[in-house]
Amino acid sequence: MSQEEIAEKVDVEKVLVRFRQAFGLDSDKEVAEIFDISQQNFHHRKKRGTILPLMIGYSIDKNVNLHWLLTGEGSSGPKCVADEDEIANPDVADLVKRAKLVLTSGNQMAFDALARNIRYFSHAVESERRLIGMEGRVSALEEMVRNIKESEAKKNDKDHCKER
Repeated sequence: MSQEEIAEKVDVEKVLVRFRQAFGLDSDKEVAEIFDISQQNFHHRKKRGTILPLMIGYSIDKNVNLHWLLTGEGSSGPKCVADEDEIANPDVADLVKRAKLVLTSGNQMAFDALARNIRYFSHAVESERRLIGMEGRVSALEEMVRNIKESEAKKNDKDHCKER
């Protein structure tokens, strides 16, 4: 999903209002200053929806709850995603840092490629979890069937003995 498609699904203006609220800003000019971009650049990004990655990256850095930022639901803090400094595994922390860099770079092609890969691998991990869960349920069902068969076999043996 491209930044433009995300912008169509998310009300950028409402996100911007919450962003300003979270950081005590009164104007688009102040937001542009945070990102060190011109007001004209800010307005173009706002219109295209490409201001979202900048707001998301900055919010992550400042511990703002991303769910609240994007939907208005819940409270503005704490954040939803751990900062790379708080992640115990250094390899994971490095990947989070690099992903954040790509997602907030403004490079549309890099953003789209990373987003596709994240969605693909997330789907693969979720599918594997579902498969493991299904295998467990199948094993439990197989055990139940075995128990039922054994019970039926014992019942049939008793019935057969009674007939003699």
